[in-house]
Amino acid sequence: ALAKGLAAKWYPDIPEAAHWKRYAELVWQDFWRVKDLLQNDTGYFQDVVRAYAFSGDQLLGDDRFLSDTGMQKVWHRLMMEITPDGAINPYGPNGGWNSTARAALFIMLLLGVAWYSWQVFWPLLHQPINPAYAALAIEKSSPSLKNSLLNLLLLRSHRRQLSQQVYQAIEQQAAQRLAQVPIESVVDRSAVLRLGYILVAVVALCALYRILSPKDLVASAGRVLLPWSDITVPSRVQLSAITPGNTQTAKGDQVEVAAEVLGLETDEPVRLLYSTADQQIVEQEILMTAATGGVQFKAKLPGHMAGSDGVQQDLVYWIEAGDARSPRYQVSVFARPTLVVQSVRYDYPDYTGYPSHEEQHSGDIHAVEGTVVTITALANQPIESAHVDFEADGRDDLMLKADGLRASVSFPLELRDDRRTPRYGSYVLRYVTTEGRRNKLPPKYQIEVTPDYAPEIRILSPEEEIVSVGLDEQVVIEVEARDPDFAVRNVAILGELAGQQVLKESLLAKNHTGRFVGRLQFTPEERQLKVGDVLEYWGAAADNRRPKANLSYTKHQRIRVVGPGEDGQQRSESQGEGEQGQDSPQPGEKGQPDSDQSNQGEAGGSEGESGQEGNEGQQGQGQSGAGQDGEGGSDEQQQQRGQAGEGNSTDSSDESPSDSEGQSGGKSAG
Repeated sequence: ALAKGLAAKWYPDIPEAAHWKRYAELVWQDFWRVKDLLQNDTGYFQDVVRAYAFSGDQLLGDDRFLSDTGMQKVWHRLMMEITPDGAINPYGPNGGWNSTARAALFIMLLLGVAWYSWQVFWPLLHQPINPAYAALAIEKSSPSLKNSLLNLLLLRSHRRQLSQQVYQAIEQQAAQRLAQVPIESVVDRSAVLRLGYILVAVVALCALYRILSPKDLVASAGRVLLPWSDITVPSRVQLSAITPGNTQTAKGDQVEVAAEVLGLETDEPVRLLYSTADQQIVEQEILMTAATGGVQFKAKLPGHMAGSDGVQQDLVYWIEAGDARSPRYQVSVFARPTLVVQSVRYDYPDYTGYPSHEEQHSGDIHAVEGTVVTITALANQPIESAHVDFEADGRDDLMLKADGLRASVSFPLELRDDRRTPRYGSYVLRYVTTEGRRNKLPPKYQIEVTPDYAPEIRILSPEEEIVSVGLDEQVVIEVEARDPDFAVRNVAILGELAGQQVLKESLLAKNHTGRFVGRLQFTPEERQLKVGDVLEYWGAAADNRRPKANLSYTKHQRIRVVGPGEDGQQRSESQGEGEQGQDSPQPGEKGQPDSDQSNQGEAGGSEGESGQEGNEGQQGQGQSGAGQDGEGGSDEQQQQRGQAGEGNSTDSSDESPSDSEGQSGGKSAG
């Protein structure tokens, strides 16, 4: 192309001149745009450089080909790559002799050794030595023999033609003279001495080169003797301990490259260069920084110029420092393993009446306790194993069932013993691919569990804490109950006399939603009470929660049985005691106010504490079963559900409130 360009310039009148000129300009522009050559082979690279060097001034009209700053980098690199392998730079993929040149030198060395062995050693091993030649060689080294040894060998073949005395005399003379010849003078050691001198000279030159040159001659010899090996080109600067070498990384991650560098001159940079597989980035340079001690240098791929997105595709990288250039290393990029939630299915408890439903593309969970959730997740790589890590603490808590790229798992939503905190507040999905890779930094999903709140119950009448009645006088106990979220299943009125149960009446034995009002009417005589007896009674309610129902109790109140003559006096005393009870706590109630007004803040207390107080009721700590006496419908009561519901508890679904009188009675006795 360049020759045609010159021909078009020198002979503009030829028909092909315009075409040749355009063709030469395009080829020249391809080179001048990058000011470098893609050819990477011994000989061909040099031919192209010479062609540009000889024609550059003709095409440009000046010496920019030699003086341009971009071209100076090419000349500087070529000078840095001249090694002990030869004065002519044999350009190769890693500098120095490339694999082809090293193989050629190795073949030439083998051929030279074979030829020398054939010429020198083979005749000695294969052909016999002529005795006459040996005798002549001995007589040349010892002239005192005067041809006696050679004459003896020649006459020995004509021994029959000579007299016996003459032959014996010649033989005796040769033997006597040969015995006087020293063996050292017979062997010609001149060739060995010459080889020794040459070897000493070579060793001296190698030692002198090793002292004066910073480059390693052994490495050069090794590259020639072992052309298939990956021996680094000898250089003044030494690069070692390059990490990570050939490696794999997830897309978007950065790769830290480190190396130990020795032999650097002052202010000599250490550069990390890389090229991407699509050639959009070619020989991008990153300056490596020295760590403590100044020997180890580090840098990260792809560097700041490529943005903060990390490595996006396969690339090769290498390190250059001074005249040293490391081998090229490959970074293979794989897609980061991901496992994301595709859907969450909610199977609510049967008693709630809620239908099952499924939410798509959302991993956060929010449902009532007891709900069974089924998580379905999708991975971008085949799954070897997958686990749920609750609270993201790094432990594999629950295994997922994997099938190819999909995995699923089911578990119930539960609360802790305080009946307000979820057993687990969050989770992540971790998995391992079939290639052994793990998903790092998986998304974190939240878990919110709504408690099934305990029912609310209060005594509507009698309103007094203590009432006095006659044996045949009608007593009406009226209670109101409701469940704040689902349904009331059981409502009962329980009573004790001196610690023994004497009253157990169920007012409701089926699911009931909304407000329920129940009434119990009796006379003390019907309950076999006597004058002077004090009946302690309370209300109890259970909701339809399964498998364990929530239980709630009212405060304990009393009915005193009086005779006909003491009716008025006892009623007055009962009223006084009731008024006094409004200002003083009852035994076993831990200071809870007894008045109906104060009780209206308790039976419907805050939703979370209702369950907590219920557990306390089960423990039988002697607290009064005073639930809040409010209407259960106001906003204030909704905010306070469960705060003072000291009688609230959870029990098995098969047990009605009337079956729990032992627990409630124990609380009253406390």
